Amino acid sequence: MGKEKEESKDTFSFEDGIEHNVDDLSEEGKLVYNKLVLTNKNKREFQANAQFELEKLDILGAFFANQLKSIVNPEGSSNEPSSDSKEN
Repeated sequence: MGKEKEESKDTFSFEDGIEHNVDDLSEEGKLVYNKLVLTNKNKREFQANAQFELEKLDILGAFFANQLKSIVNPEGSSNEPSSDSKEN
């Protein structure tokens, strides 16, 4: 039993919508295509990691804000003016 090789049908297109087959590219073209694929993958990973870091910083910022509130107002009482007194 011989191994059947699957045909590579990788294609790409630009804004014009014309499909190009990677196998039809020259060696230089294939190299540039692979660099483009790797660059786009790295960009997506960078964006995902950056978004995750922002989420962590938001959580940490909220923690410190709550911690500061408890320092400023240790007994949980409000120092805000009541709704009965209005400043002019």
